[in-house]
Amino acid sequence: MDKKRFDIESTQLKFGVEVMILTDKVTGVQYLYLRNGTGGGITPLLDSNGQPVIKK
Repeated sequence: MDKKRFDIESTQLKFGVEVMILTDKVTGVQYLYLRNGTGGGITPLLDSNGQPVIKK
């Protein structure tokens, strides 16, 4: 199995804030990752029905 679990779909750096869209290669679920200085967070992307976005 590939040791790299997540693919980086896109990344943006603006005003010291890094934003990435990550895709879990096992489940296909996409996540929003944000880092600002020493803080950050990750959350699943949700569609209009509140379900996780899954990349096919």
